[in-house]
Amino acid sequence: MDSDALTLTADQLLEHERFVRSIARGLLRDEHAARDAAQDTWMRALLRGPRSVSDLRAWLRRVTQNRARDLVRQETR
Repeated sequence: MDSDALTLTADQLLEHERFVRSIARGLLRDEHAARDAAQDTWMRALLRGPRSVSDLRAWLRRVTQNRARDLVRQETR
């Protein structure tokens, strides 16, 4: 990780809260599942976020989409 990833704060992440929730809602069509996907996205971002802050929005999109797909797979099992 570079130094940008180390300076990532909760406030920086929360600037993108509406963006992440809208992606999750659009993919899952369920508010509770969308909240779960968004929370998982925030946890992953805080634990091991993107390599740089400039990649944050694209990284958040990708992680949210992947988590939404995981939730759909779990539901179909």
